[in-house]
Amino acid sequence: MIQKDDLLDAMQREYALIRHLASKVNAQNADYRPTPGQRSMTELLQYLSFCGSGATATMIDTGWERYKEYSEAAQSVTWETFPAALDAEEARLAGLFQEISAEDFASREAKTPLSEILPLGRALLEVPMKWLPAYRMQLFLYLKESGLSELGTYNCWAGRDKPAEA
Repeated sequence: MIQKDDLLDAMQREYALIRHLASKVNAQNADYRPTPGQRSMTELLQYLSFCGSGATATMIDTGWERYKEYSEAAQSVTWETFPAALDAEEARLAGLFQEISAEDFASREAKTPLSEILPLGRALLEVPMKWLPAYRMQLFLYLKESGLSELGTYNCWAGRDKPAEA
């Protein structure tokens, strides 16, 4: 069975990948929006600056108060301030995991946004742990669609630029 620290480590790995991809956002592509009605690049960064901790807090609290608070604070995030916002997000998530005992992680019930009742650890795996790579992939695709065609597997899955050919 997955342990609490394993899940936190996996989520922190996602933050590292997101951090690398977000370093490719600039003044020319920050307003990119694939189609009307979809998030812009900046709106996606705003969401990424709280979605992991917001979902985690929701399942710990069994309510949406902290999620709403984090969401409102994220509205001021820009591509320039995103690195600091992501650092704060990662620290906030680590703090939330400190609130969870090993016993609660394994057996306390939590309600997901789709109203499923699961053990807290499973709920955290099903929601924030799945949201982070999904929205990381969306960021990767936005970057490619906005003109950064040189991005590839290394950027998306390793969190670094492809090494120069020997």
